[in-house]
Amino acid sequence: MSINRRHGTIIFHCDICGVRRLDQINGDSLHAVTRLTFVRARKDGWHLRKQYGKRETICPDCASISGYSLP
Repeated sequence: MSINRRHGTIIFHCDICGVRRLDQINGDSLHAVTRLTFVRARKDGWHLRKQYGKRETICPDCASISGYSLP
């Protein structure tokens, strides 16, 4: 899995190059804050999807090289 949650931080790892994106989780509703983190990552150009039951994350640089369209 390329998305981890540790000590109030959500960490996205690019499955192609390994670059990381860190987002702090602060707030009362963990589910709502986690959802907001995913929305912000997508707006920044990250590609987040589930494929064959596993989560796949691709950073904006690798997405542009690999030919992924913008979300």
